[in-house]
Amino acid sequence: VWREQLQGIAQSQERASRLMDQLLALALADEAKQHLALERVNLSLVVQDSVLRHLPRADSLHVDLGAQGVEAPVWVMGQQALIEGVLNNLLDNALKYSASNSRVTLRLSKTAGLVSFTVVNDLGNTPAPSPDEVFTKFHRGPGTAAIAGTGLGLYLVQTIARLLGGQVTYNSD
Repeated sequence: VWREQLQGIAQSQERASRLMDQLLALALADEAKQHLALERVNLSLVVQDSVLRHLPRADSLHVDLGAQGVEAPVWVMGQQALIEGVLNNLLDNALKYSASNSRVTLRLSKTAGLVSFTVVNDLGNTPAPSPDEVFTKFHRGPGTAAIAGTGLGLYLVQTIARLLGGQVTYNSD
């Protein structure tokens, strides 16, 4: 019985920690609106760090750094902490809401001076979220009640992307 209680405490602590991370990211984004100082960020390294952060779940994660690979860094102007927050939220969602034993693909590409992350996952039997609501603060998609979450992750992604002059799109395909 005590092991179950300890496991429940550990899960609650992990959820609280994720919520704190998201709330801190929101606060950082709000602060950055007022004092946004851009720096050169190597996205190839950010991708590598994010993949390492998602171990051991990363065994289902496929990373495609395109023709550049990590030997040819992909540089952008931004704030590394904010870009890491975007990427970590995208990967957290993709891994959390994917069908078991399915692959999540993260692709970093650079075309005509534009850099993009693409995250692809298979939802399995979980209904796809509505494109109109997926970036709404505190919104959780249908069929997600049993999955730990706050409904802040994709809202943060969109907020930060806009702050850095980027955009985020969702495609249910």
